[in-house]
Amino acid sequence: MFSLLVAAGLSLITVRPFVRAQGELLEEKVRAESANHAKSDFLANMSHEIRTPINAVLGMNEMILREDHRAQELAKDDSVDMIETLKNINVYANDVKSAGHNLLAIVNDILDFSKIEAGKMDITEAPYQLSSLLNDLNNMILFKAQDKKLDFNIDVDRTLPDDLYGDEVRVRQILTNILGNAVKYTEKGSVRLTLRGEEQGDGTILLKAKISDTGIGIRPEDKEKLFTKFQRLEMERNSTVEGTGLGLVITRRLLDMMGGTISVESEYGKGSVFTVTIPQRIVSNVSVGNFQERFEKNMKEGGTYKESFRAPNARILVVDDTRINLAVVANLLKSTLMRIDTALSGAEAVKKAEDTAYDLILMDQRMPEMDGTEALHKIRETSGGKSSKVPVICLTADAVIGAKERYLSEGFSDYLTKPIDSFALEKMLKKYLPSSKVELVNDEKKEEISEEKAADSYDALRAAGVNPSEGLKYTNNDEGFYLSMLNEYASSYEEKSGKINEYYSKEDWKEYGIYVHALKSTSKMIGAMELSELALRIEEAAKNSDAETIRGKHELMMKRYEAVTKAINLTASR
Repeated sequence: MFSLLVAAGLSLITVRPFVRAQGELLEEKVRAESANHAKSDFLANMSHEIRTPINAVLGMNEMILREDHRAQELAKDDSVDMIETLKNINVYANDVKSAGHNLLAIVNDILDFSKIEAGKMDITEAPYQLSSLLNDLNNMILFKAQDKKLDFNIDVDRTLPDDLYGDEVRVRQILTNILGNAVKYTEKGSVRLTLRGEEQGDGTILLKAKISDTGIGIRPEDKEKLFTKFQRLEMERNSTVEGTGLGLVITRRLLDMMGGTISVESEYGKGSVFTVTIPQRIVSNVSVGNFQERFEKNMKEGGTYKESFRAPNARILVVDDTRINLAVVANLLKSTLMRIDTALSGAEAVKKAEDTAYDLILMDQRMPEMDGTEALHKIRETSGGKSSKVPVICLTADAVIGAKERYLSEGFSDYLTKPIDSFALEKMLKKYLPSSKVELVNDEKKEEISEEKAADSYDALRAAGVNPSEGLKYTNNDEGFYLSMLNEYASSYEEKSGKINEYYSKEDWKEYGIYVHALKSTSKMIGAMELSELALRIEEAAKNSDAETIRGKHELMMKRYEAVTKAINLTASR
């Protein structure tokens, strides 16, 4: 390059600055690409680190709520004090659930905004039922409004077509964002959703939703800030309201992508009215009907969990390298009566899929030695495998930009993120299980399943550095479930400690770090906080290939791991 420029008649004085400028541009490009990769890595790590423990908390909490409902039914003939105590447990569990979902909403806002900024947010259209979407809105907003003693009403034109074609997930997200804000910023009075539609004559309908509230309203000078990223209005007045300030920004961007609009009218101190229009295609002229009647029925039922289907002849495989996560999925689905097999590694999943005819496989992604994608490919490639062609759902905490598309391109049938939403999980299973094996459930009375109660002294645990009170928080003080967690923790000790020592001796810090990461999380969930914090420091060292720190702390971590396991076994034997 340099010689060519000189040959062309340019002097050295002219060429040198040019070459220097080109070099600087190249360095700037490399730095920018490096920063972009660092941002992607950060988002991936943030997604996994935050979502994985939330998955355990929300999953266990869902089970507590269900068992509490059963216990209340069984205790109707017992003392008043018993029923009152059980009701209190339900209140506490709902508080945990609400806090978890609030945190998850914040994470989702950040991830959605990053997708939009990168131009990776897609609109995925498919047929859906408007009545189902409205029912979801009811379930998500009603109880938030009731907690604040607000009236919540949905007024739907019963002649609206029920079968539509569009992006159901994004339509729900748009309406949920605005309704959620209305509840957040309203202290007394009501929140109302009015839904109408105008047929356009070309097979489409323009849905028109008005969300009105009697909340704090918006100052005229603040209206322009509503749709500006990271802006929160009147922070001193609204300091206790959770959120990222991204909700309405995301809402407007989604509406722009769908050809919709959003506008707002507000009187400060008296309330606001947001109006949204969304064009959707009409699939059939079957009307949505009297939604208000079904809505009031749902209000009376109070949102109690009921399985949406049963499939006693179906058999599925759930794959995850953490036993607690397997327990969460198995318990969430136990009322469906399916036969549920589990595998703790990709290799074990491949073997079971080869030998057993499953109807569906739920596959975790981040596992040591063989991750979920590699396991999927081996299952598909296994000649004569009994489950080589069954649907495989990617079950993962990875929710960053392009994750879904990446997993689908690898051959997964679908994608479900952690924390696991029980309704989304059942909906996914109904979609992919053989229809001949699925029996839809309406209001039949479910079998009552009693759990054996367990109680024991925790002195040995405390002596080993375990705080049972911390561990019980993850089960909403359900002692029986806490004891089962302890048992799962101890039963995996030989395998997990063996793997940690194996990769330590090989100085394979990547695999070593994965197993230490799991030890960190599970130790925290049983209340072994000192061990969890020590594992965290060693995990960070493994990420940085800091062999000196690992060697200095490895033996101490393994001694504490052994001591905690022995204390659990001693507790169980008493």
